[in-house]
Amino acid sequence: MTPDSLFAILWTLFVLVLVVYDLLVKPFQISFFEDNRNNEFLQKSAAICGALFVLDIVFNFRTAFYDKGVLVEKGSVIFQNYLRGNFVWDSIAVLADFVSLAYAEDGTFYIKLVSIIRVRKLLSLTTRAEDFLTISKPTAAALKLFKLWATIMIVAHWLACIFHFIAISNKHSDTWLSFLGLTDEQIIVRYIYAFYWSTATMLTVGYGDVTPISIAERVYTIAAMMVACVVFGYSLNTVANILKEMSYEKDQRRY
Repeated sequence: MTPDSLFAILWTLFVLVLVVYDLLVKPFQISFFEDNRNNEFLQKSAAICGALFVLDIVFNFRTAFYDKGVLVEKGSVIFQNYLRGNFVWDSIAVLADFVSLAYAEDGTFYIKLVSIIRVRKLLSLTTRAEDFLTISKPTAAALKLFKLWATIMIVAHWLACIFHFIAISNKHSDTWLSFLGLTDEQIIVRYIYAFYWSTATMLTVGYGDVTPISIAERVYTIAAMMVACVVFGYSLNTVANILKEMSYEKDQRRY
């Protein structure tokens, strides 16, 4: 299978969506479904995703690749290239998926967090998808802005899930959940509050009604602020580069 065939392109886009879904659902499940680990929908979706990731590994062993602009289609070379490349990372993530499914009631349930290494796969899939697309400069700039927005949303989602998990794990002291009377609220309500906190932290607009209460929450908030500084700096740099490219393109058309 050649990497620029229609099937390969569609499969790449499909796996890209699958990885994003996985990176969003895993932390959400651990944080908000701690008391309902065997939720039927989440268990079935995790099993399906795991099977699809196994299928992706099989396809990667059969998909040709470009080496310095030359298409390599020899089976043994493709096999060795993937084996030396992403095979180990992909296999670890899949193994973590199935182990966490088999032992949902044990501490090994949290091994599903290992699948966060799929961030590496997400980056490579995004680059591969962009290579297949022939788009204009304005469209490319819009795509970069969308990627930036998606990155910020994913990071904010992770920060929110961790913030909530710290609160529910602290049984012996006050937390932001108990302080706001949200301990027994619906999952969607607690998530909105947690996500509100994470976006307020990342955008550095200060705190108001949702604040860290316990020592653990305050320590985590300090770490989250440091992460937010990196994301904020990356965002400014990315937007500046996009505007620079658009300005250069406009000047080229003018002259």
